[in-house]
Amino acid sequence: MLSRHGGASVILFSALALSELGCGRVPEQALRDEQARTRRYRDAYETLQQEVTALRARVAEGQKSCATGQGAAAGPQAAGATPQ
Repeated sequence: MLSRHGGASVILFSALALSELGCGRVPEQALRDEQARTRRYRDAYETLQQEVTALRARVAEGQKSCATGQGAAAGPQAAGATPQ
């Protein structure tokens, strides 16, 4: 018959053995999966940030050409149309 301390140590040993056999590998794979997802999200964010920066530059350039009256963005008068 197992004493109180002997039974507790058997349960503890069993729990440790189970965690070493298979459960220890699952968190490592989950961590790698999470890191891969994080990299994809970061890359997507950086790509969007670059696209927004490029669009802001194009808008600023378009606004500048409108202010000076140059370019196709200046309106119908620049294309030779007469106002009504």
